[in-house]
Amino acid sequence: MWEYNTCEHFTDINWDEGLPSDKPCLLYALQFEKNNGDIVIAGGAGSNEVKVFDGDIEFKPCAQIKDLSRACFSLDWSNSGDMFAMGGGDGVIRVFNVVKEV
Repeated sequence: MWEYNTCEHFTDINWDEGLPSDKPCLLYALQFEKNNGDIVIAGGAGSNEVKVFDGDIEFKPCAQIKDLSRACFSLDWSNSGDMFAMGGGDGVIRVFNVVKEV
């Protein structure tokens, strides 16, 4: 990731750390959680999957939605940050609840 204002690199997000993918993922969508920005969702094609990354643990993957029939092209968080939606090439919009366990 890069700091927008300074153009300085400050961290990397490892796609496969802890939750490996069967194939490489070509990233098409990514969004930070709207309230705190401490959770990131990202998805794409190739592996046809979505992963959730926890900023509290150095943006390591903490959840994975895989084996989608088509690529993920769009992601969006709810304003409250407790749900997100994904849309893909299969024409289906899926909505997920997010529960962060301590």
